[in-house]
Amino acid sequence: MGDLLEQIQDRCWRFRTRQGESVLLACEVQSAPDYLILMRLLAYASGTVVALDRAEHFSRRWPPPLPCLLLIYTGARVWNPPGMDVLTGGRVSNPAPLFPYLYMDVLHGNFHTWDLPQELKLMVQAERTRTPSALLTENFPENVAALPDPHTVRALVDFMKLTMLAWAEQSAHDRAIQDALHYDLRKITTPEELAMAAQEYQRGYFAVKEEGRQEGLFQAKVDLMVEMLLPAAGTEFEEELRLLLGDERLVSRLDVNTIVDLRIQYGADSAGLRQAVRTRLGSADPAL
Repeated sequence: MGDLLEQIQDRCWRFRTRQGESVLLACEVQSAPDYLILMRLLAYASGTVVALDRAEHFSRRWPPPLPCLLLIYTGARVWNPPGMDVLTGGRVSNPAPLFPYLYMDVLHGNFHTWDLPQELKLMVQAERTRTPSALLTENFPENVAALPDPHTVRALVDFMKLTMLAWAEQSAHDRAIQDALHYDLRKITTPEELAMAAQEYQRGYFAVKEEGRQEGLFQAKVDLMVEMLLPAAGTEFEEELRLLLGDERLVSRLDVNTIVDLRIQYGADSAGLRQAVRTRLGSADPAL
């Protein structure tokens, strides 16, 4: 897979391979089984090609980009999407869709060993980012900045910018967070600006959530701390973290800004982050 050229719409990305061939990738992140998901992906890809034809006027001499389908599944239970043979009641014998198709089961399949191009890895990460908690995990802005092609960098920055703007539509709290930002998300053009805005957005996001908790609900505060730390520290740390946070005197040693600072400091170093949390919560002595 070659460089990312442009973002066509929310779920379709246009690439050009190293051989110079144009490819349109329809990407969908699915957290729960959807019986007709392959039909939806086909609709995204074919609909986008038809929309592009209005401007580019495809022909035998100027063929359309090859539609390819990418399905990323993040659900908790194992799921195999029904193939086209099932969806058509056996009228189509080929289980795969009409176009090239790739399926990733994030929790149950080890796609990290597939040696994907960095551009595609970052696009998958961008598609999976649905809350500010996940935005800074694995140093997304820094990894985007390291890409060699400026068109690829700008496309991924624009995608994350549009994703962050869409968060404001979820609730009044999210709109209040964006209104308080020092950054105008619509004017962000570089990974550095994206990183700064993401850090500020994350602080505001968790501050609002913390303010919304009822005072005195110890377990609610523990849940908040766990939610903030696990995307970067790893889900395998949850049991140990809850044990560490089982003492009210220790919970007081962590606040929103401290956790955000630790996540920024350790970035993709999940082991270092876990050890830093252990060190901070390592004693129940209130005198320390």
